[in-house]
Amino acid sequence: MTRLAGPVWLNRKLWAISIAETIAWAGLFYIFPASLLRWQSHYGWSITQLSFGLTEALIVSALVGIVSGKLIDRGH
Repeated sequence: MTRLAGPVWLNRKLWAISIAETIAWAGLFYIFPASLLRWQSHYGWSITQLSFGLTEALIVSALVGIVSGKLIDRGH
Protein backbone atom coordinates (compact mmCIF):
# COMPACT_ATOMS: atom_id res chain seq x y z
CA MET A 1 0.00 0.00 0.00
CA THR A 2 1.37 3.41 -0.89
CA ARG A 3 1.40 6.32 1.52
CA LEU A 4 0.45 9.86 0.62
CA ALA A 5 3.36 12.28 0.63
CA GLY A 6 2.78 15.11 3.05
CA PRO A 7 -0.39 16.08 4.88
CA VAL A 8 -3.60 14.67 3.46
CA TRP A 9 -5.32 18.07 3.32
CA LEU A 10 -2.65 19.28 0.85
CA ASN A 11 -3.26 16.46 -1.65
CA ARG A 12 -4.80 18.03 -4.78
CA LYS A 13 -6.05 14.75 -6.22
CA LEU A 14 -7.89 13.98 -3.00
CA TRP A 15 -9.50 17.43 -3.04
CA ALA A 16 -10.53 17.02 -6.70
CA ILE A 17 -12.15 13.65 -6.02
CA SER A 18 -13.87 14.97 -2.88
CA ILE A 19 -15.33 17.98 -4.66
CA ALA A 20 -16.44 15.91 -7.66
CA GLU A 21 -18.12 13.38 -5.36
CA THR A 22 -19.93 16.13 -3.47
CA ILE A 23 -21.18 17.74 -6.69
CA ALA A 24 -22.30 14.36 -8.07
CA TRP A 25 -24.30 13.51 -4.94
CA ALA A 26 -25.79 17.00 -4.78
CA GLY A 27 -26.85 16.68 -8.40
CA LEU A 28 -28.45 13.30 -7.76
CA PHE A 29 -30.42 14.52 -4.76
CA TYR A 30 -31.65 17.66 -6.54
CA ILE A 31 -32.52 16.10 -9.90
CA PHE A 32 -34.29 13.05 -8.46
CA PRO A 33 -37.28 14.83 -6.86
CA ALA A 34 -37.46 17.23 -9.80
CA SER A 35 -37.83 14.28 -12.18
CA LEU A 36 -40.30 12.20 -10.15
CA LEU A 37 -43.48 13.54 -11.74
CA ARG A 38 -42.08 13.21 -15.25
CA TRP A 39 -40.99 9.61 -14.60
CA GLN A 40 -44.33 8.83 -12.99
CA SER A 41 -46.27 9.95 -16.06
CA HIS A 42 -43.80 8.40 -18.52
CA TYR A 43 -43.37 4.97 -16.93
CA GLY A 44 -46.67 4.72 -15.05
CA TRP A 45 -44.94 3.89 -11.77
CA SER A 46 -45.98 5.43 -8.47
CA ILE A 47 -43.78 7.93 -6.65
CA THR A 48 -43.43 5.33 -3.89
CA GLN A 49 -42.03 2.78 -6.34
CA LEU A 50 -39.64 5.29 -7.86
CA SER A 51 -38.44 6.45 -4.43
CA PHE A 52 -37.99 2.86 -3.30
CA GLY A 53 -35.78 2.28 -6.36
CA LEU A 54 -33.43 5.03 -5.18
CA THR A 55 -33.52 3.63 -1.65
CA GLU A 56 -32.57 0.16 -2.92
CA ALA A 57 -29.73 1.61 -4.97
CA LEU A 58 -28.35 3.48 -1.95
CA ILE A 59 -28.51 0.35 0.22
CA VAL A 60 -26.69 -1.72 -2.41
CA SER A 61 -24.11 1.06 -2.78
CA ALA A 62 -23.52 1.11 0.98
CA LEU A 63 -23.06 -2.67 1.13
CA VAL A 64 -20.74 -2.74 -1.88
CA GLY A 65 -18.79 0.15 -0.36
CA ILE A 66 -18.07 -1.88 2.77
CA VAL A 67 -16.78 -4.84 0.76
CA SER A 68 -14.80 -2.59 -1.61
CA GLY A 69 -13.23 -0.73 1.31
CA LYS A 70 -12.09 -3.97 2.92
CA LEU A 71 -10.56 -5.14 -0.36
CA ILE A 72 -8.77 -1.82 -0.83
CA ASP A 73 -7.44 -1.95 2.74
CA ARG A 74 -6.03 -5.42 2.02
CA GLY A 75 -4.19 -4.08 -1.00
CA HIS A 76 -6.30 -5.57 -3.79
